[in-house]
Amino acid sequence: MPRSRRHPPQSIGVGILILLLLTGCTPGRGSQPHEGDRPPAGEGSQGQLQQLEQVPLAPVDVDFVDPDTGYVLGEDGRLARTEDGGMSWHVIHEFDEPIAGIDFASASVGWATARDGIWSTTDSGASWTKVQTPFSPGFVDLVDEGVAWATDDRFRLYHTTDGGNRWEPKTNPCTSVENPAAWAASFISSHDGWFICGSDEGMGGETKVLLRTADAARTWERIAAVQRDGEEVPGGLPTGGYVGDLFFLDPKTGWFGTTRYGEVWHTQDGGRSWQKVSQGPSGVRAFIELDFVTAELGWSLLFVQGDDGWRLARTQDGGVTWETVNVTVEAPPAPGSS
Repeated sequence: MPRSRRHPPQSIGVGILILLLLTGCTPGRGSQPHEGDRPPAGEGSQGQLQQLEQVPLAPVDVDFVDPDTGYVLGEDGRLARTEDGGMSWHVIHEFDEPIAGIDFASASVGWATARDGIWSTTDSGASWTKVQTPFSPGFVDLVDEGVAWATDDRFRLYHTTDGGNRWEPKTNPCTSVENPAAWAASFISSHDGWFICGSDEGMGGETKVLLRTADAARTWERIAAVQRDGEEVPGGLPTGGYVGDLFFLDPKTGWFGTTRYGEVWHTQDGGRSWQKVSQGPSGVRAFIELDFVTAELGWSLLFVQGDDGWRLARTQDGGVTWETVNVTVEAPPAPGSS
């Protein structure tokens, strides 16, 4: 999920309807058919398979665990899964409370972030168990089965190694930034991670400080920074744009997305130097939820000027170009249908 994000997206209008399998068709006009006259479930009167209505899912988070297997969380609380690299999607669960984000450590083990804790699955999202947390979680990064990092709404950082039963407070990496208002984080193990802290000061520039830890957040090293309205340095962090998202694939390879300008930046030396690789498709104003499964193949949510929601997008060249991907799923049955 997003393994990193600036501010967790808010689930809007989370539904409470339980999705039902369409196991038959509604009889048409005229007399009711006898049981032996009914066509098999999913077939029409001529014995032909009916196409179930497909409807778009408005994404608020995305997470892929390999090139084929990925998950998208919809703003209505439905969780969809793909097993063919995003060509087709099917709903596997619907949460009955607001969910801010999802993160999967493997195709079977994943977490979903709620207001008062996390939901955990070990069977690819078929069933979920609630785990309460001693803080209201915002960002959550599940780096291994049972090992995760999380923050609360005050940038305070926590770490767990037992599936969320116990959380250890860690050093706040944003204390060096005056009035921090924007941040993103990415962790690749129980010890290694990055935090970028920014301030929402005025237009045209934002203070940004990138820090790295290699000792489970006991200490943080400042490896890159840019001051508001400062002169842009070749290879440095961008002076323009606000913190959108941060994602590291390994100790060297990472990406940084901005809001307001809709740019993607890339590092190959652990964050010490950065190069802009994409301005984004026409009209894109923001990148969030960066998620790469290889150095070339990655996913994100982007916002296009004039739209009223986020779009799922994919890159196959390391973030240089992006194409939008429609997430369509089977429509839930109408009230009263069977």
